Amino acid sequence: VAAALLAGAAEAIGFELEEGKRKCFSEEFSMNASVQLELVVTDGQGEMSVDFSILELPARNVVYSVAALDAVKHTLVATAGTYEMCFEDKERAKTLARSARFRVSRRVALEVTVLEAGALPEHRELAKQAQLDSVVAAVGALEARVNSIVGEVDAAKAREAQLAAAAALTGSYMLLFGLLAGSLTLATGAYTAAVLHRGLRHHKII
Repeated sequence: VAAALLAGAAEAIGFELEEGKRKCFSEEFSMNASVQLELVVTDGQGEMSVDFSILELPARNVVYSVAALDAVKHTLVATAGTYEMCFEDKERAKTLARSARFRVSRRVALEVTVLEAGALPEHRELAKQAQLDSVVAAVGALEARVNSIVGEVDAAKAREAQLAAAAALTGSYMLLFGLLAGSLTLATGAYTAAVLHRGLRHHKII
């Protein structure tokens, strides 16, 4: 099946996929167009799942592939003009009884939405720039925080040095005060002894 979609268009395709069968659809897209594909298995018997793959034409390179899913949503950027979308049921309904009057099949709905060419790359560039700006802002905030912490550490070290110097000076003053107090005590004792000695001699006790 062949079809062509222009940029900005949307198309819905509904079809029946019989057990063990494969169906493919070809679509033409503008270069660099963002293409959103949404697949849903809407009806069927047994296990409601199919395989889905996207191939570039004419080389038939597989650019996307999933297996055994009943719903798929995928966005691609068209780098080739024509793509083939293939659906396959690999007989996953074997759990159902086979009979001549019972046919297993799936009802599949596919919606294809094509955006303007170049829309997604521009969006990606904007997203990348926004992410880069966010990272730069985060790095700047982190650098400012590191600088603030370094400043706080330096200030704490300076205060610690000041406290240590003050403690050393206080210790020196306390030692000097102790020496002076000791000297005063000795002088007072000597003076008291001299006065007592003179008193005793005056009373001719000694």
